[in-house]
Amino acid sequence: MAVTAETRTEIIQMVVGTLDAAPGFTILTELVQAYDAGTLISPELVQIMVDNPAFEQDYPLFLTNEEFAREYFTNLLSPAIPEDDALMDEVVELATGLLNGGTTRAELIFTAVDFMANASEDDPVLGAAVTQFNNKVEVAEHFSVTQELDAASVPLLQQVIDGVTNDEASVTAAKDVIDGTVAQGETITLTTDQDLVEGTAQNETIKGSFGSTTDNTANAGDEIDGGNGTDTLSLVATGTTASSAALEVSNVETITIKDVVGATFNAISVVGTPAIYFTSTIDGKTSTVTNAAEGSVIGMTGKGNLTVSYAGSADSASAWLGGVGTSASNRSTIDISNGDDTESATIDTTGTNFVTLAGGSENDDLAITGDGTNTWVISGSDAPG
Repeated sequence: MAVTAETRTEIIQMVVGTLDAAPGFTILTELVQAYDAGTLISPELVQIMVDNPAFEQDYPLFLTNEEFAREYFTNLLSPAIPEDDALMDEVVELATGLLNGGTTRAELIFTAVDFMANASEDDPVLGAAVTQFNNKVEVAEHFSVTQELDAASVPLLQQVIDGVTNDEASVTAAKDVIDGTVAQGETITLTTDQDLVEGTAQNETIKGSFGSTTDNTANAGDEIDGGNGTDTLSLVATGTTASSAALEVSNVETITIKDVVGATFNAISVVGTPAIYFTSTIDGKTSTVTNAAEGSVIGMTGKGNLTVSYAGSADSASAWLGGVGTSASNRSTIDISNGDDTESATIDTTGTNFVTLAGGSENDDLAITGDGTNTWVISGSDAPG
């Protein structure tokens, strides 16, 4: 069965009514595929969402039928119908009776959502709750279909429609946030504890530090997933010298390290090929990346030196220099040769650069690109030619 715009909206209604969330690109695609394979808009479709671990986290199996009914209908109907309203008590009592009589959670949810989707916003009793439900569906559809956005988890998808009420102004505000976050997301600050960062479709910036003996926020065990945006991990190296822990990083496009101490960043647990840039480097200190991915661009600004080693052999290396070195007699030494292993190198430049390029006995191809003004010294017989 090919999905239509109408049935797609019905699927989104079921997601909003089941998970209190926008489906996002991934979940909506999965449910449309299930529909195309023959699963009707029915309790069977709702059961797919009921089986989602996020649903079980919100509504644990150990809840009594009455506890489940109260939590579910509070999420579905409030704040349009307050939790302590007599009408809420009546709804919970009715739902509890159905569950005690053998109705499954998926069947109850399907019935409730189907009712809300077809009820009138002018209903004198439930009109405010129906309007709120319709507003949430409108925002969820804007996020998932119009903007084709996604998030890394159901809790993050719940945030998309959190705060949407029966007030039309809440719809406008939520859409403004969505439209704005296509380009810009929040700043997330790591803590001294182990952190689990799950990014969204927005462009997040994740901040942390390493090198201290007491209060590092970028620590071993931290898991950083930038999600689907264009995300930046912004680190500060502290102390007198600094070596990063092997942070688990994925779906992050750029890693920046403010380095005035001569830091080492270990990229062994970094997934993909993010650009890695050291900033604010100082004369006499060497910034180092170990276990870099071959496709990553490694860059530097400031007056320090740069050394890169790769995870395994590397046929090619890529670097970016943004105004390094002090003068023709005080250059920044750049070694991206991976122990004379690389065969080609591309260095993009901007600003004025005074560089000693070291290593690369096997390097037969060196390309200098960009608009930089560069003074080079090729270091010894092992320099790239």
